[in-house]
Amino acid sequence: MLALASASECCLRIRARILTAQLPRADAWGAGPTAWLPRHALGVAPLLPGFTRFAVAPALLGFASGALRNVSGRVPTPHGAVAASAQLDSRGALRLRVRGPQGTTASVRFPRELLGSGALLSATFTFRRGGSGGVLDRRALDLEAAEEVADARGRLSVVLPDLAFGKDADEVEVEAVYVVGDNVRGESAAGDAPLYPPYGPPSWSVAALAIDNATHGAWVGRVGAAGYVLFGFDPAADPQSAPPTDRTALPAFIANVSVAPNAVRSVLAAPAQQPTEAWLQDPTAPATRRLGAAGVGSTGGLYGLFLDVFPAPGAPDFRLTVYVADTQPAGSAPQSMLVRAEDAATRSALAPDVLVRSFVPSPFNATFNAGGAWGLELGLGLSLDVRGGAATRVRLYCVAGCAASVSAVFFDTL
Repeated sequence: MLALASASECCLRIRARILTAQLPRADAWGAGPTAWLPRHALGVAPLLPGFTRFAVAPALLGFASGALRNVSGRVPTPHGAVAASAQLDSRGALRLRVRGPQGTTASVRFPRELLGSGALLSATFTFRRGGSGGVLDRRALDLEAAEEVADARGRLSVVLPDLAFGKDADEVEVEAVYVVGDNVRGESAAGDAPLYPPYGPPSWSVAALAIDNATHGAWVGRVGAAGYVLFGFDPAADPQSAPPTDRTALPAFIANVSVAPNAVRSVLAAPAQQPTEAWLQDPTAPATRRLGAAGVGSTGGLYGLFLDVFPAPGAPDFRLTVYVADTQPAGSAPQSMLVRAEDAATRSALAPDVLVRSFVPSPFNATFNAGGAWGLELGLGLSLDVRGGAATRVRLYCVAGCAASVSAVFFDTL
């Protein structure tokens, strides 16, 4: 059981049970936090395989607004459970307790300085023997001579290494006192908002996905000067027995463009329909418009629809634009789609995700769409600049009322 509480002690409580055997199911949304919370909130992590030696370093973030102030839990190991708890009170006193299985060794760590609160003033160490052994060691720590280690943000922690548990009920307790000064009210240093390990501030190789809300389907002469792929654009000779085909004109610097193997080509606009500005121009006859797509069902599932772009060796920097459109009839439920750009090799996000949706004239959507009638129903282009010949993956997730689909990808040199 793992329990956490915020600075207010009442605003947030999260509890996660750690199951030790025969997990019936571990979906991605649940399995991640189950492994992440004990390691990065409670701070229990192995230093040797099998937890023969382990570290305990709770992620207490001090008196900053909303910071984590209270955490406790048990982590199963091959030797038995590691029990740990840490509580930071409003006076600036931290009490950290650790109980380890017999035959294991702990490295217990606590911060030299709390975020937004002040420096460590004093610390007392107590080791209690399980059973009737009582207190074997109790002393004030020499903080000047104490071993220290820097965390991911450069802050120092005091380390008590190699604490051996001879019996299962052996317990280590550290009571540390900090100089909190005027920050006891919850003030934090300007620009120094608390972070929740292991995630630091996001960094993007691309500042953002540029949104083209003006071109819509009239792309000829505006984008795609170097090349393009129009998905499902050309109908088969017998549409009843064969799917539409892609219209492809790749530039020399692009080796390949592929979509998910289960993607289905389809015609989004029937010939009898009246063309709209979302329909794409035919590059050989711009006055003619059609619209097709490659898609994977109503949602795209856990992975969405992915579109991979592989530059040729020595490719120059170029601009990649994906085009998505909504062809639902007027009055239907609004659609929304999430678009994500990733490094095709590492799957690292290249830019913040973009949520696009059909426009509905309501106060919420008017605010969300910055007051403009843009979105999938008019056709929307999202561009990013690809530098250094990197392979790029674009994922499209249907959020509501649509299929995860893409209608075109365009290429331009920079």
